[in-house]
Amino acid sequence: MAEASNSISTEDAWRIRSVLSPPRLSTYEPPSVTAKPGETSVQAAVRLYQWNAEVSAAFWPVINVFEVAVRNAISTVISQVHGQDWAHDPSFINKLPNPTGPVYNPRKDLKRMADLHKTTGKVIPELKMSFWEKMLTKRHDGDFWSLYMNVGFPYLPPGSHQAHRNELRSRYERVRKMRNRLGHHEAIFDSTRFSLHAIFFDMVQVLEWREPEVSDWVMQFELVQQTLTKRPT
Repeated sequence: MAEASNSISTEDAWRIRSVLSPPRLSTYEPPSVTAKPGETSVQAAVRLYQWNAEVSAAFWPVINVFEVAVRNAISTVISQVHGQDWAHDPSFINKLPNPTGPVYNPRKDLKRMADLHKTTGKVIPELKMSFWEKMLTKRHDGDFWSLYMNVGFPYLPPGSHQAHRNELRSRYERVRKMRNRLGHHEAIFDSTRFSLHAIFFDMVQVLEWREPEVSDWVMQFELVQQTLTKRPT
C-alpha cells in the first residue's frame, strides 16, 4: 500500500503505537479520524494524536492566565470580609464545606495548605481548582457575591449576582474538566465531550469580565483558534 502524502510511515506509526500503548492509541483510530487514501488506521491515529497534543499545548498559556486571574479575583472578594490573610482566618475556614467520604473537601484542602504556608499569597496557588469552583456556589452568596461580585469582576454586564455567579461557575467547571484531561495527557478531541471553541471563549469572556485589557492581551498571543482549524477529520 502506498503511503499517504504528508503522513508518517506505517513502520514508524506502529513503533509509536507500541511506545504509547495500543489501548491509548486506539482511542484515536477511525472512526475518530478518517484515514487518507493509502493510509492505515494506525497512521491516521498518530496524526490525530499529534494534533491532540498540539491543541493541548495551545490551551495551556490561556489556562495559565485564566486560572491565575480567577483565583486572584475570588481572593480579592474573600479579603473584603476576612482580610488579606483570609487563608488563616478560622471564621472563613469554618464557612467552607466539610464533607465526608471520597469527595473533594474544601475545608480540609485549605487547612492543609495553610498549615504548610505562612502567607495567603503562598496558599492561593496551591489550592485545587475545585476550591475556587466551590467558592462560586450558592452557599457563599450572602457572605460574598451579593455584595462584592463587582469587586472581583468589575466589567460584568447588568444582571443579578446569582446569574453572574452561575455563569462564572459553569464556565469555570467546563475549563476545570478539560484541564484535568490535559494534565493527564488524555484526549480532548471528542466534540461530544468538549466543545473546545466554546471553552476557549468561556475563558476569554471571564477574563474580559475581570479586565478587558487582559482578554485583549491573551487574544494577541493565543494559538488555540489557529490550531483548532487544523484538526484532522
